[in-house]
Amino acid sequence: MTLLLSLILPMMLILAFAETPMVMGLTILMMALILAQTFAFSISSWYGFIIFLIYVGGMLIMFSYFISLSSNNRTNLLPKNFLILLPSLVLFFIIFNTISININMNYSFNIHSLYKTNYYPILLFLILMLLFIMLVIMKIVSQSKGPMRPFF
Repeated sequence: MTLLLSLILPMMLILAFAETPMVMGLTILMMALILAQTFAFSISSWYGFIIFLIYVGGMLIMFSYFISLSSNNRTNLLPKNFLILLPSLVLFFIIFNTISININMNYSFNIHSLYKTNYYPILLFLILMLLFIMLVIMKIVSQSKGPMRPFF
């Protein structure tokens, strides 16, 4: 758990100070990789693989959308604000590691618990939301003069 926190927190700080779509995309992709690896180790390897494929598919769509809309900016990987926050991040990890937090990792989660009868409204809502988002994206992409016109 502390390893996951120590990997995700710097990525979130980099994402907060990212100015170009390229840095944002790479940061979100790295966070997705860390999340998928955590799911693969704790729950199921197939579940982590599916989560990673969903993230990568969404990232490809967002990357092409941002690249077509953004201008050609110079990428600054370490902005000045991030260098100010870096010592506070190191201090946070030192304090976090000195305080012993006992987190019970003996939780049992299997994929079948998602499909119990008391979770059906949430599952149905998620399915309908994904269907609606897919239809909206298809409507945006199908317009000939929309933002996702061909690059050639």
